[in-house]
Amino acid sequence: AAAAAPAAAPAPAADEEQGAVGEEEEEEDEEWYAKMKRPMTEDELDEAVQAQSQLLVAMRAKAKKVPRGVSVHKIGFDCSIGPGVVFKGPVVIGDYVRMRGNIKIGAGCKFDDWTTVFCDQGEQISIGSGCKICLDAKVDGEVTLGDGCKVYFKVLLKGPILAGDYNVFDRECCIGLRNRGIHGEVRIGNNCFFGDGVHVLQPRGKLSPAWDDDEDETPFHSVTSIGDNVSVRASIGNDSVIEDSCVIDRALPAHTYMMQDSKVRGGPMLTDFMFLGSGCAVQEDADCKNDLPPLTTVGTDPTTFRLDLDALTAHGAAESDVRELDDFYREHCGFESLELPGMAMFAIQGKWFQRLMEDFIVIRRDRRQIRLLAQYEP
Repeated sequence: AAAAAPAAAPAPAADEEQGAVGEEEEEEDEEWYAKMKRPMTEDELDEAVQAQSQLLVAMRAKAKKVPRGVSVHKIGFDCSIGPGVVFKGPVVIGDYVRMRGNIKIGAGCKFDDWTTVFCDQGEQISIGSGCKICLDAKVDGEVTLGDGCKVYFKVLLKGPILAGDYNVFDRECCIGLRNRGIHGEVRIGNNCFFGDGVHVLQPRGKLSPAWDDDEDETPFHSVTSIGDNVSVRASIGNDSVIEDSCVIDRALPAHTYMMQDSKVRGGPMLTDFMFLGSGCAVQEDADCKNDLPPLTTVGTDPTTFRLDLDALTAHGAAESDVRELDDFYREHCGFESLELPGMAMFAIQGKWFQRLMEDFIVIRRDRRQIRLLAQYEP
């Protein structure tokens, strides 16, 4: 008969195994605490610093996600840059920056921490050379910025926006806000300034106000346009047109038109579809109800106007020129009317203000809706 197999050794009890593991963990903890209490040697300190540096380099390399071939000067920590981003030269990018979509960025740009540059498929963002996008600012949608623009803290640029060179968007202003639909884009010239908290609305392409939207009205392609060298310190309504060298210190309603060198100082909001001729001035706290022709200001009544001597002096008008313009307004603007009488076009022929008046008449006549022209107050 085959010999019986030797009996197996008895297995150790579970409690004995747990006790052995617990003793080993206690010994490791005691060694770790003892090591932490004593000061580190120079070799151990150098080793720890080197390990920490290698870990930080590895984390930054993983977080950058920079496409191959991109030429950059500096990229911060935990940035996300999509494959559609193209840099045309060295740039500086801070921490936690996000870029996604078809984006082209010029040389010398700087993006501070937490900035966001996004656009959807079919859209494109183009940022010129030497631009600065500051902390927590956001560029979203179809946006074009020229060279040397500055976008400050918490600014929102919501496309479609087409802006020229050397524009300044001060903190927390919002360009391109929507108000029940959009049918066009915001256009901005060069060397414009947008103050704190300013809102510029996208065009709606409708004459009805946003609060009483007419769904049956067919929208038309429109634009919210701002010319060169404009100072904007108050919000601008949708479908407004601001020509060159204007100053805006009070909120403008929808469909406002300001011709070149006109100024609106602080005070109550103007009325929709207001039209201001070249060199006009709405003084501080003045109430204006009707359209103003060139080189005038609001009279003692909101429906009247008088000559603006400051604007005439800036325009280089002599005393005889002032009398000539005064005679014209006395003859043709002695009462409220929708537009200047037909004889006015013949009366301005050969006058020093012929070009100013022709532009005022023609542009205002082409408006989809106009207000009454103010009455002259000698």
